[in-house]
Amino acid sequence: MWKITKTTEIFKHPRLTLLEDDVVLPNGKETKYLKFLHKADGADVVAINEKNEILLIKEYNHPVGKELWQFPGGFIDEGETAEEAARRELTEESGYKAKSMKPIGHHYIYKKKNCRGFPCVCCNQFRVCWPQSRGL
Repeated sequence: MWKITKTTEIFKHPRLTLLEDDVVLPNGKETKYLKFLHKADGADVVAINEKNEILLIKEYNHPVGKELWQFPGGFIDEGETAEEAARRELTEESGYKAKSMKPIGHHYIYKKKNCRGFPCVCCNQFRVCWPQSRGL
């Protein structure tokens, strides 16, 4: 286990805070570690159909600069629960509506630089809710 001896705020923005920890490693060596806190929480959906196929959405990812295959999901709006956000994001991004959802844990999208986990929910019964004109 690493021991944090000091934390210094390096940069603060309304959506992001950059921190630097002075840490002592298990071998006794001292080092610095950069991490950030992200203001918004998010939720992702692992949607599995009756054929055990997992739904992925291809969408543009600006930091990477290209389209990526991703689970449906996104930020949790103020006043919204993780499940409500997951349901909303599933519908917005895929056109499917979940009949039921269950929490399956958290995943850490910035696991090396951030300690906040995004809730992850699973649904295995969902139906199309967009009109056919959307091309689904």
